[in-house]
Amino acid sequence: MTKRQVRTQPSRKRSAPKTQPQNDRSVIKVPPSFNDEQLRFRFDKVDFDDYCLHKSTPEQHKRILKRLAHLEQETLRQARSNNDVGDYRMDELKSKNKRAYEKLRHHFEELEYLCKVVVGNGGSERIFGYREGNVIHIIWFDANHSVWPEHKRCS
Repeated sequence: MTKRQVRTQPSRKRSAPKTQPQNDRSVIKVPPSFNDEQLRFRFDKVDFDDYCLHKSTPEQHKRILKRLAHLEQETLRQARSNNDVGDYRMDELKSKNKRAYEKLRHHFEELEYLCKVVVGNGGSERIFGYREGNVIHIIWFDANHSVWPEHKRCS
């Protein structure tokens, strides 16, 4: 049996690190459910033009942060059962707010569902984004049911 020689110096030929090309449009697929995982929120897709989170009042901003911190203590199953989080088909948005629908279609071509998070103030303040498992990527803050108009039922 002969002994193998071990190279002690690194190769001079180094390849550049492989990087994925940046794509402005995200490809979003509805992932499997993570019902028993705690909710998480990401701010990587926030829209700075329409329904801006950064244009909320100081009181709203405080309420949003407190609410998101509270919801991160819940699992997806708990938040759904409390009607704090819900997924809505994108096709439904088209009839309610065509402008919002077209903007989302432009930036997120394959988005099938829009995720709503109830923030507070009697349910009128909401956050919209998309959900990947238990992670919600925030896009818009909707203070007055402008993104997804709903008619309140009379009792």
